[in-house]
Amino acid sequence: MYRYGLLLLLSGALMLTSGCWSKHELVEMGFVLGVALDEAKDNQIELTAQIYRPRGDKLSADQSTINIKAKNKTVMEAVRDIPIHLGRKSQWSHMRIIIVSEKLARSQDIGKLLDFFYRDHETRGDVQVMIAGGRADDVLMLRPQVEKSTSQELLRANRISHSVSGKTLVTTLLQLGIQARNAHLDGFVSYLYDVTPKQKVFSNAGLALTKMGKMVGVLSPIKTQGLAMLRNEFESGIISFSCSGEKRQTETLEVLKLKTKLKLSWMEGKPSGVTAYTDVDAAISELKCSYVRTPEDEKKLVKAAERQIRQTMLESYHELQKNQIEAIGIANQIYRKYPQTWAALKENWDYQFTKLPLQVKVRVRLTTPGASNSIPIL
Repeated sequence: MYRYGLLLLLSGALMLTSGCWSKHELVEMGFVLGVALDEAKDNQIELTAQIYRPRGDKLSADQSTINIKAKNKTVMEAVRDIPIHLGRKSQWSHMRIIIVSEKLARSQDIGKLLDFFYRDHETRGDVQVMIAGGRADDVLMLRPQVEKSTSQELLRANRISHSVSGKTLVTTLLQLGIQARNAHLDGFVSYLYDVTPKQKVFSNAGLALTKMGKMVGVLSPIKTQGLAMLRNEFESGIISFSCSGEKRQTETLEVLKLKTKLKLSWMEGKPSGVTAYTDVDAAISELKCSYVRTPEDEKKLVKAAERQIRQTMLESYHELQKNQIEAIGIANQIYRKYPQTWAALKENWDYQFTKLPLQVKVRVRLTTPGASNSIPIL
């Protein structure tokens, strides 16, 4: 009897449960893959939404999506204007990227500009945010080279650029939200160099530097590598350096693993310096003039690589000091450990950061000479 009673109870619960998570049918929805935000006249915002076209596998890459433009005073009003041109309600759970034009990012607080996407229940926190050097909609107009949509190609390019070259850092809606809650409001966003309709590919490298939510400058791809190292977010990349006594020849090592720890030194209750301890596992990628036959030969190659890594990190640090952008996270470290001390430092932190010296201590370990021996092949 107990078994039959349980079955009846479950049957009744299933009958009362709706079989659909939404009242909207699939044919009523327009699945947004990417969004571009540009500045329009009269202080309005021009929104371009790249929307998936469900027409089967026979469509070419440039036919699998359609770009819809809407213009209004706010992002939300522009979003509600999409059905006017599409005939479907926009659906945001499959969105890949948000691209903001540099002109708009320099004039408006990026966090406030993207407020709708934080509040909308369909948008995910892992949506990637980028700033385009020119118009943001020009990027979405590019034809994808490999993927089915430009949005998906940008998503993958940004991830791979970070994980393979270290020349950019991935920034998502969630990470931007965390930046906005940090003790110090300096930050960064992934950067896309200016594209024109005649171009066939985009260049996803470098970072847009932000202060109080607005873009204030651009960090070059090489200096972005140094920042990634300082932040302990460098996954992999190439270190190149000149041969000893031969500036026209360049050799390279591939970074397989890099770990950095920052340690603050103090004097009279204030930070007096930063020391970065960086451990690197690397493999030989290219040899032009070095011979690694003995431990002494290996030591010379390792020292050259250590000098180059140290120089890269210092150049990035000095560039940030020059622009008074403390995007490394030193302020957050002080706040977490010494909140009362930070309360006394935060008002004048930008200036104090420019006077804070950095010492870099690098230790490189060669793990493999590659598929060949440790001498130049030819």
